[in-house]
Amino acid sequence: MEEEKQSLDSGSPMEEASESNDKFEKDTQCDTGFNWQDYLDVTNSQEVPHSCFQHVEAGLHTELENDMMLEVPLKDDCSQFWLAKVVLACGQFSRLRYSGDVDDQSADFWCDLSSSNARPLGWCAQEGKSLIPPDSVLKLIGDPQPHIENVMKTAKPVPSHLLSGDGFVPADRIKAGMKVEVQDSCSPYSLWIATIIENVGGRLLLRYDTPDSSAPEFWLYFTSPRIFPMGWAAEKGDPWELRRPSHFKSSHGKEEWEALMEMAKEDARQAPLPRDLFQHATAITPHSFILGMKMEVLHPADHTKICPATVVEVWGEEYFLVEIDSISDQVEDEPKQSMLCTEMHPYIFPTGWANKHGMKVSKPAGWKCDSGEEFHWDEYLQHTSAVAAPEKCFSQKQCAKHNGFLANMKLEVVNPVDRSEICVATVTRTTGHIIWIHLERNESDHPNHAVSYDSSDIFPVGWCDSNSYSLKPPLYYQIPSSSSNSIQGDESNDRKDPDQGQRTSKLWCPKIYFNHKCFSGPFLSKSKLAGLPQAVGPGPVRLVMREVLSMLISVAYKSSRVLKEIQCDGDLKPGEHVEVLKAKFNQTNYRARVAIVTSSDQVPEFCQDICTRLKMCAYLFGPTRVEAGNCPENCNSQSKSKYNSQYWLNRQKKGNRPAGETLPELEIVGPKRRRGRKRRFSSIKTRNSTTQAQTSQGADSDASGDEASAEPSTQSLPEATPRRREIVTRGAKLALNSSNVAPAKQRPERRGVKRQKENDQNEEKDPNKVELPAPGSWLYPLPKIDSNPQNWSVYDVEAYLNQTKDCKPLAKILKKEAFDGVSFMLLNLPTAVKQLKLKPLQAVNLCRHVAQIKFIFFKKHVYHID
Repeated sequence: MEEEKQSLDSGSPMEEASESNDKFEKDTQCDTGFNWQDYLDVTNSQEVPHSCFQHVEAGLHTELENDMMLEVPLKDDCSQFWLAKVVLACGQFSRLRYSGDVDDQSADFWCDLSSSNARPLGWCAQEGKSLIPPDSVLKLIGDPQPHIENVMKTAKPVPSHLLSGDGFVPADRIKAGMKVEVQDSCSPYSLWIATIIENVGGRLLLRYDTPDSSAPEFWLYFTSPRIFPMGWAAEKGDPWELRRPSHFKSSHGKEEWEALMEMAKEDARQAPLPRDLFQHATAITPHSFILGMKMEVLHPADHTKICPATVVEVWGEEYFLVEIDSISDQVEDEPKQSMLCTEMHPYIFPTGWANKHGMKVSKPAGWKCDSGEEFHWDEYLQHTSAVAAPEKCFSQKQCAKHNGFLANMKLEVVNPVDRSEICVATVTRTTGHIIWIHLERNESDHPNHAVSYDSSDIFPVGWCDSNSYSLKPPLYYQIPSSSSNSIQGDESNDRKDPDQGQRTSKLWCPKIYFNHKCFSGPFLSKSKLAGLPQAVGPGPVRLVMREVLSMLISVAYKSSRVLKEIQCDGDLKPGEHVEVLKAKFNQTNYRARVAIVTSSDQVPEFCQDICTRLKMCAYLFGPTRVEAGNCPENCNSQSKSKYNSQYWLNRQKKGNRPAGETLPELEIVGPKRRRGRKRRFSSIKTRNSTTQAQTSQGADSDASGDEASAEPSTQSLPEATPRRREIVTRGAKLALNSSNVAPAKQRPERRGVKRQKENDQNEEKDPNKVELPAPGSWLYPLPKIDSNPQNWSVYDVEAYLNQTKDCKPLAKILKKEAFDGVSFMLLNLPTAVKQLKLKPLQAVNLCRHVAQIKFIFFKKHVYHID
């Protein structure tokens, strides 16, 4: 009966129309790190037992029982079949035993009934095949024919639909695109055709069929009494009929609607829905309500309120319509809030029920109480000259507490505001068969809503995960990567913190305070530090500490320096986890691996360690809040040299790095692609024209040097990463600035330049000077590269230089200056000496590699010479 109240779910036509939702999102677009087991641990709570959710159990009931018989292929010859008995029914994977085999477990075998070619009893006879027992069984039974006849007469067969391959459990046999007939939310004998859009573990996303497919979508569980198989209304006859819902407003004519019905019937014949799934076992009991009776009901559109209501229409002994009372003239034009009911509807109550359970009844719109602000039934019944429905009209329902629902238990619940959303929730209390739910997606002071204990809008812990559906985590548990506001706190948020059990759990981090009055050290900006929130958290340890470190990096004078100080440069300690943090300084993006603790008992020591690394007061941030002037270290009166000496002393004690050794370099992240159509194309044009102009100057002038170097590695380079369109890096600018020099005719030479040329000419006449051969000769074999140098990234250039013997030390220098493939080929000797500050021999060796790469580029990728 659990979906009766659901009529029953939608309430009025306008309420059902408001259930139009987008399709559920299966991927979690944002990984919140939520884990049910961890959350149950940190909240010290229990889940509602799975057996309490009868509608979920119904969707998983397989009808498979022990001792049922079927026909299975033999292990040795799959083309032959023999009888088998279900020894242990475990759903799709069950344990079987050949019929007639020894009566012990040694003869049992496991079988996947959905994919093992198993057949229902009697299939071989229909197909003209003979049942042939295995040799071990033949020795025990002798003639198989009498045994087969006896089994066919006495055995209980496995249901054929379990072996059809369309789904082993009822919830899986319903497919998207199938057609059903759905009962109108206000008229019980009117049904209309709907298409199944999605099936999520038996929870169906439906849409009424219309000529323009403009009907809104709504959710119903497949056990809802509103859902019937196609053709049900025609079979039942009068008063049941197929009639489009009354709230539909359409400009289409009668012929279009009739054509739509014929198309729907044809679709239903092609994809028939299993009719046995919609056999509503619970009969509707006759009611004794009469027109005009008053009662209390749970508001159909707002399950947080109990409201007075009236029986406004009665259909025989099974159905009646209840409407929320309103006596205000201002709301006459608004749609009435009503719901279709039966005697077993869980959201109707006798007058006085709310007061009996310590709740208040919401006053009808426009009603003014003479006795005060609270609603009184006696006064209201006298004013309206109405009669309250006697208590005997209402059916007796089981208690939620007796069915396993207790306060503070956890479960997953449909959000009544957005029915496509399922949230983590807590049972706050129970009132008879009603349970009050707090969605942890909301603030703690948000009003709780009520559902019946047998509602199809509640699910056990893990239901979303098992059905690949997105679950909305608690509000204070989720930390979006784009903002830290969700875990930033202040004094006003203390009342919203999790309970003490959460804060003391090893997985739950307490509040981390920023005590900006303490000494901030040489790396952090005092003014920026004061702009941080007073506290961060509470929340999961890893997420809170990651957010804290990101904030410290953001308030540094030089963010890359702070990132370098806190990066992981040694072995991880027990309980530590590596996170990748980023920093940006001077238009360059850096990132590094940072060790973060994962247990709350490690948080104080971890915070003090970071403070020591950054040469600041040990209490500048941490779980201890420090009032102004009350720092335990009295940091305001200490000299700065104290923190510097502590920093180096701590470094030596740790042994992470030998004394005097420099910090490891940070990883440089490539510059982001600049947006803007005009600028991007202009950059490409500049790049192409500059490349042609510079590379046409020839390779010989750039490759001259003082001595020969060793042969570079002939190992092929790794495949280049996809080329960015914006390539104007710092390396390219250096190369371009050096190469775009005015010709001699336009730019007169200075005396110093002329004297330098004379010295060069004298050096050329030196008989002891060693003449180096041109690139590509026998002394300098060309490296073997497969990728196009023009598409090289900064990391590809670094990889190439790391494979050489003479220029391997220069790889880090070019990476730091962001030289990609194009800027590397534009590099020349003046740039290498003046801008990169290289020694002459280093510059010559580097330019020789530049000349070789340019030669390969023109040979293979410009002129395509093999």
